Amino acid sequence: MTYKDAAADPVWFGVPVSVTVGEGNVPNVGALAFKDIPVGSILLITTWTNTKYDVDSISMVDSGSSVTQVYWDNPKITGANAVALERDIKAAAITTGSYPAETTLVESLEAGTELRFYVQLHSLTGSITGLDAGADSEMPAGVTVYAMYMETPTKAEHFGTWFAPLNTSEGLVGMVKILGDSGALTIGSFGVNFAAPNTPRSLLNVNYGVPVKEIR
Repeated sequence: MTYKDAAADPVWFGVPVSVTVGEGNVPNVGALAFKDIPVGSILLITTWTNTKYDVDSISMVDSGSSVTQVYWDNPKITGANAVALERDIKAAAITTGSYPAETTLVESLEAGTELRFYVQLHSLTGSITGLDAGADSEMPAGVTVYAMYMETPTKAEHFGTWFAPLNTSEGLVGMVKILGDSGALTIGSFGVNFAAPNTPRSLLNVNYGVPVKEIR
């Protein structure tokens, strides 16, 4: 379930935000909301809490015969495979205490087409996942990816939440995979957990991204 502001035009939908509560102070992760998107499409929302990093959202759209990269320098493809990096956060816009969020809209994929969604450090210095190694330690970016599915013009469903793994010293992490299936979209982690977007899901449905070196 998500919350919407029905009085707004266009309608805004809220995203269930995951917060981990442990010892010490819990940072304010802010709130996430998005305007209505085409019915049947999926919105991937990438957030991160370490504002020292510039994280990029990258979609690799693989038709089987060719692969097209959707990213900051090629933000949109159209046609049977319609994917757009709608919101790209530049390093200059990331300030201490801010809550950066990028959005990728997947409207359609041809049957058999596979979209592999990654997060990457723009500078490739530092680490998405961090490393606990004493003097050589790296702080993680604190990346979370939310998937929202537009079921009807007035109903958006939270399909899942993916966290980047920790303590693996990765600068590039595979998070989510989406498959085109005869006009529909299926979504899951790399190689596992696939289901149609309208499959009922608990708000506790949490999945972890996979370090690129572990992808086969």
